[in-house]
Amino acid sequence: MFAMQSLPFSFRHHALLCHSYWRLCYCCLLYSCLCVLCCLLFASHSQAQTNPPNVDWAKVHTTTMTAINELYNLRFAEAEQKCNEVIGMAPGEPRGHFFKAMTYFYRYRIMQNKADYQRFLQLVQNTISVSENILKINPNDSKALFYIGGGYGYRGLIRAFGPAEERTKNLMQAIWDGKKGYDYLNDAVKADPNNADAQMGFGLFNCLISSAPAFIKPAIKLAGFTTDRNLGMKQLENAAANGVYTRPEAAYWLSTFYAEQEETSPRALWHLKNLIGQFPANNWYRITTAQIYLNTLRKPDEAIPFLQTVMTQATDKNAQARAILLTGAASLYKLNFPEAVQWLQKCVALGTDSGAVRNALYLQGLISELEGNRTQATQYYQKSLPYKASEDLLKTPLTADQALLRRISLGFRGSEYPTVIRLADELLKKQQLNADVRGRALFLSARSFAEQSDHTQAEQRLLQTVALQPEEDKSLLPAAYYRLGASQAKLGKKNEAKQNLERALSFKDYDEEDALRRSVNRELARLNKQ
Repeated sequence: MFAMQSLPFSFRHHALLCHSYWRLCYCCLLYSCLCVLCCLLFASHSQAQTNPPNVDWAKVHTTTMTAINELYNLRFAEAEQKCNEVIGMAPGEPRGHFFKAMTYFYRYRIMQNKADYQRFLQLVQNTISVSENILKINPNDSKALFYIGGGYGYRGLIRAFGPAEERTKNLMQAIWDGKKGYDYLNDAVKADPNNADAQMGFGLFNCLISSAPAFIKPAIKLAGFTTDRNLGMKQLENAAANGVYTRPEAAYWLSTFYAEQEETSPRALWHLKNLIGQFPANNWYRITTAQIYLNTLRKPDEAIPFLQTVMTQATDKNAQARAILLTGAASLYKLNFPEAVQWLQKCVALGTDSGAVRNALYLQGLISELEGNRTQATQYYQKSLPYKASEDLLKTPLTADQALLRRISLGFRGSEYPTVIRLADELLKKQQLNADVRGRALFLSARSFAEQSDHTQAEQRLLQTVALQPEEDKSLLPAAYYRLGASQAKLGKKNEAKQNLERALSFKDYDEEDALRRSVNRELARLNKQ
């Protein structure tokens, strides 16, 4: 539905704010999936015994659609009011109960108010109970299967990403709730495999689980999840093209998955811009669009118009805070530290979103550290706790070499390619660099050459990279072999390119492994067509 960038969502770039954002988007990802599945069920007319006689199902449907529209536009009070009307008309039918619960789910995701978290847990149990009543009469009722699957799935998600003090103790319960929801959704799809809306939810679950962060995959395997990402993407595309109720939701989640990789990001932007046109009041679509320009495409200047619209038009202070924070990040990636600090200070002064404030304080600390002011950096890090990146830098300050590498990484994110190459050359002149720092400097400078279509220089530096033996940077070598193969393909060295791409596939158990493998396989497919 929308991405609330405060918290969880995984991106991967050296403990920057984007890491926390995309990890959030990933969570958002996990929760919004189930909403979709359930939308299709408005049209189903099976009744529980507690419904009054002569229910006007057409009115129930249209009122539910109004509630959904209000929810997409983030008008929570209006959405809840419409859900109450649905419950009044059909109390033994799950749709009103489900979307009323989801109102508090989304409120909590944006505002992080624990009262909304508790209210969601209370209301989602109503959805589960009503669905169970229906399934006692008809175990194959697809509507009830979808809603109960959604209820358990969202309950698992909110437990996994709920208040910080409860996450660890709730993790296994969250996973088992997710597994129970997954099984119900599977049954619902089996009940109606040709319904594009029905495919939406299960397809999304397929994609979400296959994209889970590495730290949680062992628990997912223990729970018995088995998924097929390619099938999930096909199901989502089918829903986006042919679904009745789930087209917007399918389009949003397709944009999220396409945004994971640079080569598929244009498709993500296409979906998001359509959604902005359909739901102009939902500024989180604009924020997600800006994040893709910033974090995936490395085009800060193209992110700014979307962020300016949010800052000037949004009434949601949390959305404004995110837009201000991302504007500061854009300046940071352009290596304009004074301008970045001004934006980050505005974010802190607004003070409405604790996640945004922590990110802004952390980034101010990082800037201070990169400028050599460790005392000031420490003060910012302490203020931003319990932000994980700040905890790490409080324990272990950046060395001079690491600070220069961090500056190089920031510049690469801002497409400052000549500056990246110059700073990397400066760093690489040092004789005592450890393999991790040297390798990452070579890699980023090689990618900068490749972005400027100098694949000869890129190849030379990547050959040096793969000759190293990094100690901690497990993702460096597979990424370097992939980029080496891609540059050699551009140079017409088909055999060498194929060998190095296949070498990239030989590595396992590193961050972003699934995404890199998809990129490598796409490159191999292109080579094989030549």
